[in-house]
Amino acid sequence: MSGTMRLSRNAKGIVVNDGDILGDDLASMSVAEREIREATVGILLNMFRRQGEFTCTKVRARGVSATPLGSDLEVSGYVTILRDILGKSPRKLEGTLGFATGGLSAGAEVLFVSSELVAEQIGPRYMTSWSAGASPQDLWQLGAKPHPSYPPASDPIFQCVIYRNRPARGRLMASLGPDQVFNWPAPP
Repeated sequence: MSGTMRLSRNAKGIVVNDGDILGDDLASMSVAEREIREATVGILLNMFRRQGEFTCTKVRARGVSATPLGSDLEVSGYVTILRDILGKSPRKLEGTLGFATGGLSAGAEVLFVSSELVAEQIGPRYMTSWSAGASPQDLWQLGAKPHPSYPPASDPIFQCVIYRNRPARGRLMASLGPDQVFNWPAPP
């Protein structure tokens, strides 16, 4: 494993970020790195608490079961801010969020994450051009390649992760067809 994000590569040479599951390895950081990290996470939390266009937002592939809008659900994995997904359809979001072509072919669900996030739940993952939050330098050092389902985004935006072992609460705000554009507030 390499670095604070617990990066490694699997048998197929694909980057794996166990930090997304377990949380980043803060113990391996120097005091100065931890201070910078704490400040960064504080900035993320303050941004999300502003709500509005900075609402913490999760986009995921639409499932086969029809979850009712307004349902409260457990949320983990990669998130962004509302502003960066407005006016885009799931097909357009594939290139923005770093989903493989067809990854959102059945449509997408948009969830707003509770503003009750705490520092122990999230980690920075920079831009969606960094598959698994791994920089091109990380990939080179590991001799790894991006996950084929999550290639570097062609139109990258900000991202961070809610650790899978420390999920947050989210509310399902939209269920979109593949070409349906997401707008908020939703038209009546």
